[in-house]
Amino acid sequence: MVKSALSFHLSEALMSLIYNSNGSLYQRTNLIAIIFSDVEAMLDGKEDLIKPIREKMQLLRESYEPIMDHDTAVMAKRLAYEQVLDDTRTELIKVIDKQNLVSQSNLMTVKATKWSDRSE
Repeated sequence: MVKSALSFHLSEALMSLIYNSNGSLYQRTNLIAIIFSDVEAMLDGKEDLIKPIREKMQLLRESYEPIMDHDTAVMAKRLAYEQVLDDTRTELIKVIDKQNLVSQSNLMTVKATKWSDRSE
């Protein structure tokens, strides 16, 4: 079911998330939102797969506070937010895999062209 243009964009977003895994909560949330948007567009009409993830994305957007990226005094809140972020990412990855939304060749092309100068 790989749709070329969106699949390539989704591959880029996935690689960006990998290479920015130590980024701020705000940055990682935005990357996951991009991934979700691509998945939602590719699975148009499959609300049963999308709805639970959309609800988690809404929770993330509603509960994000900039201070969580900067102040250790709110560590418990940050950890709770990170858990929802991790769960959302995992759900997205499962859907992407089960629905074959990206191809190995797209991932390899993105890595070779966009991320080849990065050390691992």
